[in-house]
Amino acid sequence: MNDFAIHAEPPLTAQAASAPLLYQGIKCGVHRIAISYSWARTNVDRFELVPVPKAPIWLMGATVIEAQVLPVIDLALYIDPTAERGVQLRDLRLLVGGREDGDLTDPPIAFAFEGLPQQLRSGEQTQSASVRQAPERIRASADGVALSAQGEQFDVINIQRLASELAAELSMF
Repeated sequence: MNDFAIHAEPPLTAQAASAPLLYQGIKCGVHRIAISYSWARTNVDRFELVPVPKAPIWLMGATVIEAQVLPVIDLALYIDPTAERGVQLRDLRLLVGGREDGDLTDPPIAFAFEGLPQQLRSGEQTQSASVRQAPERIRASADGVALSAQGEQFDVINIQRLASELAAELSMF
C-alpha cells in the first residue's frame, strides 16, 4: 500500500503544477483587478444594498446573495477614497467569492465593478515589478500582473491578504 501512495504522489504534483490558473479581470474605476477563479463564485448583475452605519466609504453596504449576507467592497474607493464613479450604482456588477461555510481563510465578499468581467490566464501573467506597480493601497495584496487578450494589465490580488487588510481597517471603526 505504501508503494502505491509513493508512486501516485508525483503525477498529482506534476499535474497540479501544470494546470493553468484562471483569473476574473474586473474594472474598479480606473483600476484593473485580477482575482483567481478558485476564489470567485459568481457575477451578479442586480443587487440591493443595505447601508452599514459608520462604515468607511469603500464599504458600500451589505447585500444578500445565495442566502448569505455579504459585505460589498468598492475597490476603486478603497484604493482612492477621492475617486469618482464613472457609472451609476445601477450599472455596477458584483464579483462574489469565498467559501460559503464562513471560513475566513477564504472570506465571502462581493466586489463592485464596472462593465463586463474578462477571463485572464496564468500563461499571460508576469511577476515582473518593472512592468507595473500596483497602487500603493493594494500593493501588499498584489501578486503580479495579468494581461488580457487585448494587452490590458490587471493587478493580480491575493484575496486572503486583501481580506486581512480590510478586516484590520474595519476593526478600527
